Amino acid sequence: MRRDFFDNRKPSLVAMISGDNTRDVITEVTNSLYAGADAFGIQLCRLKEEFRTEEELKKMFDACEGKPIYVTSYRTGQSAGYTYKQCVELLVRAYGCGATLLDIPADFYCPTRNGTTFDEEAVRRQKETVEMLHGLGADVLMSAHHAELLSEDEIIRHAFAQAERGADVVKLVTMCNTEEDVIFNLSIVGRLKRELGKPFLYLANGAYGRLIRQLSPTFGASMYLCVEHYTPASTKAQTHLASTKLLRDNLFL
Repeated sequence: MRRDFFDNRKPSLVAMISGDNTRDVITEVTNSLYAGADAFGIQLCRLKEEFRTEEELKKMFDACEGKPIYVTSYRTGQSAGYTYKQCVELLVRAYGCGATLLDIPADFYCPTRNGTTFDEEAVRRQKETVEMLHGLGADVLMSAHHAELLSEDEIIRHAFAQAERGADVVKLVTMCNTEEDVIFNLSIVGRLKRELGKPFLYLANGAYGRLIRQLSPTFGASMYLCVEHYTPASTKAQTHLASTKLLRDNLFL
């Protein structure tokens, strides 16, 4: 796996970009560069259709000034109604334009409430998709978004399922609504650090979700997902880039 997405000394600050057109994306990227972003997460599924061409994607990616680029192509937002094939085609196009890390949901081909399918046919197709993307030279992140806080065994099962399907990076987004949930989730991060053997993200939503997003890299997660400033399109649980940089740089000297 290419290591340019990760700094072995400290977790990467990934600025998530939510603009729906080239101008807004480049503006967000530029502001994030000045705020100290190490990498970018560009949500292709939020782009309007006319801004998904190779020409427009290259403009956006060139603005990242050579920093690694993570892209999502979910069947949501402007991609509502997309087929799985269309989602993958958009990822392939983005890779050809300079993206670094491509996101495949762990319930691709068979949607589930908690983000991971164990349907045999869907898993087979996921593995084929990951293998195809690897064949192009791409790195693959697999993601699962949980609608509720699962048991420890279930969370670990989801993480290892992604690794077994060929993911280079594992991403889990769970729930955290109480102080007890904070301790529970951080213990999961520690276990993943000890046992998984792959880079991973461990994020949360809920009342204490932002705290997990701030603390999980301290216990072993590989990245922070941040925003340079909040917009109506932002995921509000994501941490503020400049504030998180201060936290990260003081924890990882």
